[in-house]
Amino acid sequence: SSKVLLLTDAVSAISVFVARTGDIGLLEGKNRPWVLLNYLPEKSEITEGDEIITAGLGGLFPPGVFVDRKSTRLNSS
Repeated sequence: SSKVLLLTDAVSAISVFVARTGDIGLLEGKNRPWVLLNYLPEKSEITEGDEIITAGLGGLFPPGVFVDRKSTRLNSS
């Protein structure tokens, strides 16, 4: 049998890296329509359009799987 867990689920946390820079971080869901990319190095220069790829740490997801592209979420008032 298989289990499905949405990236946006509150318990979702996936080790990822930014393809262009190699910076490793943690993609976390918070039960919202978007995810957060946390724990990047302090001087990380991630930009809109950067590809986010699984890092394979932790053994749950294999390395090298495309996850998404970095986008900017704008708050509307």
